[in-house]
Amino acid sequence: MPLSSYGTTAKEEIFSFKSIFYILLFSFIYFAFSVLILNYNLTYRTITGNFPVNYKTSIVLALLEGSITAFSYLDFVLLVITSLLVGMNILLIIKTIASLENKRGKVSFTVGGSALVGFAVAGCSSCGFSLLSLVGLSASLSFIPFGALGLHIIVIALLIFSVFYSLRSIYEGKFCKIK
Repeated sequence: MPLSSYGTTAKEEIFSFKSIFYILLFSFIYFAFSVLILNYNLTYRTITGNFPVNYKTSIVLALLEGSITAFSYLDFVLLVITSLLVGMNILLIIKTIASLENKRGKVSFTVGGSALVGFAVAGCSSCGFSLLSLVGLSASLSFIPFGALGLHIIVIALLIFSVFYSLRSIYEGKFCKIK
């Protein structure tokens, strides 16, 4: 598919006000989950505890605001980029499923693995702390260069590939191939 076709499809599917709103919403949910999972014990005890709602809200907002200082500048920028790409992927998955349902009836739902790996690498790349280290898988991925920074780069590359693949699927779903 020519690059202009990607641009046209991206313009139609991603750059509308409604699409940008949903991308930012999904991105914020991913970002919040990634930040709050690093403080899962405090977050869980605060949300499930017998505290007033304004206290719970202030703790969660303080954790989200503190993400700027909790991560290095590079980690924060990579997390924001990953969040935006995950938001785009979720939107494109929803649009692809909706277009397939319109054409073929009921469709089963599968999720790409790059967003799930994105959850796993959210964390501090300078110290190597991520969700993977919580479950004991960080040593198995030690062969990747630059530690967690390498994982961030791999995830961003996978998410970019996934966006282009989804755009191609949407484009091919709209236009018939002529042999």
